Amino acid sequence: MMFLEEAKRRLPEPFDQQQLRTFVNEEQHLLDSLYTAFEDRFRGSREEIKNRLTTYIPYIEKAIAATENAAILDIGCGRGEWLELLTERGMKSSGVDINTTMVQYCQERGLDVAKEDGLLFLRNIEANSLAGLTAFHVIEHLSLQEFISLINEALRVIRPGGIVIFETPNPENLIVGACNFYIDPTHRNPIPPPTAQFLLENRGFSHVQINRLHPMTDNHGLDNQFLKDILLGCQDYAVIGWKS
Repeated sequence: MMFLEEAKRRLPEPFDQQQLRTFVNEEQHLLDSLYTAFEDRFRGSREEIKNRLTTYIPYIEKAIAATENAAILDIGCGRGEWLELLTERGMKSSGVDINTTMVQYCQERGLDVAKEDGLLFLRNIEANSLAGLTAFHVIEHLSLQEFISLINEALRVIRPGGIVIFETPNPENLIVGACNFYIDPTHRNPIPPPTAQFLLENRGFSHVQINRLHPMTDNHGLDNQFLKDILLGCQDYAVIGWKS
């Protein structure tokens, strides 16, 4: 709002509608570079993230084979590690992100990325046109209604035999659920794995599974298995569903 107030002081005439839209759009993206720096600090290096994401390649290969070599769309593609991984393997893929800085970064690396809200972008995609839809550390930023809408749109645009993959922080690890989750101030609330699984199943995906990922490597001298599970367990999980 400080940006808008300063603009009002400098302009001699009242805002017209176009000026208002321009200023609001600019204000929305003032923090894009800050959030990119935040990702660089807390998300991990590109190589580390690419290495983690290789776990999903067999799922994607299966989905592409079942959908006659259709493409993968990544929602909230960020720095583009996943798209780069797919491109290196000759898989058709594209991404969308609302962060201007990250979109520019991806485009400079030759990746097919659009700057737009992911849900709005999805609504303009033809039904039954994709092999899969992925979103890594996105759903924890959404309201319940937005998450359900994302699932609904995913089911619409994916071909039979295709896949949806959502990775998110795992609140079963109490350190994640009570502390680390909130390092990112744009997170809304943790989503327990059974909730994510139920929502995918309820909206029409089949063979939905939960893959728990990235356990803490330092046991901090704990011998009690129960304490290890709830304090040092998997920090993330993926909910994976198929379209019949």
